[in-house]
Formats: sequence, C-alpha cells, structure tokens
Amino acid sequence: MRRYYQVAGLLALALAVYVMVESRTTLNYYTEYGPGPGFLPFWCGALLAGFSAAWLFQVSLRPVEAPPEGFAPPRAGVARIVSVIGALLAFALLMGVIGFQLAMLAFLWFLLLRIGGRRHLASLMLALAGSAAFTYLFRNRLDVPLPLSAFEFLSNLGL
Repeated sequence: MRRYYQVAGLLALALAVYVMVESRTTLNYYTEYGPGPGFLPFWCGALLAGFSAAWLFQVSLRPVEAPPEGFAPPRAGVARIVSVIGALLAFALLMGVIGFQLAMLAFLWFLLLRIGGRRHLASLMLALAGSAAFTYLFRNRLDVPLPLSAFEFLSNLGL
C-alpha cells in the first residue's frame, strides 16, 4: 500500500508545482491595486505542495502493508477505466476538428457500445438524442458558445 500512496503523493506534488509555476509565469501575482489573478492559484498550489510533501513523508515512514483484498480492480475494470479516459481525451481533441456535436455523438456512441454493452442501433439512437440534447442545452439554454467543425462543409451545416 505504501507504494500506491507514494505515487499519489508524488502526483499531487507534481500538480502543485505545476500550478505554482503556471500561476507565476502566466498570471500577475501582484498588481498596483493589490493581489492579482495569480495570487490565489499560487498559494493554493503552495498549500497543496506542503500537504503533499508532508503526506509523502508520512507514508514513506510507515511499515509496508499489503493492499486489502479487492483493492485493485479486475482486468476488465482497468480496461473500462482506460476506455473512458481515452474517450475523454479523444473527445477533447476531436471537438476542435469536427465540432462539439459530432464529437459528442462519437463520444456517447463509443461509451454506450463499450461500457454500456448496448446494440449498435440502440447506441446510435441514444447517442444522437444525447448529442442533440447537450447541444441544445449548452447553446440555447446556457448560452455557451460551442466549437464548430474546422471543415467548412460541416460548419456550414451548423455542426
């Protein structure tokens, strides 16, 4: 268990350092009127770094113990987790290329097929309905500008 906690502590420490560096390089720490937009993220990152370092030190001094039974998911569970993370990354990358609506359609269709275990036609129908519903909600109700496709023929269709 100690190794898992150490990896989690190192990841949290890396995130904290990243937040601190980015807040100092991209945002103003202090302005002529007082604390700037980089003040709060820098100190939140500093607190996270301090807590992460303390936790990392604490778990490194613990005696080694075996993980409890059922701690790690089975191979099928790991495959599902990786599928969802991969689908989220693909959605984020494809959104600027093919537009929000088509990227959401592909994202939902993939998840319904892979995770939900639905049939192709049922998955496609649900993904179409979900994509249309999300697009309507964000564009018309929440007034969020959604990215259109980089391809002119698709963006002319409103996709």
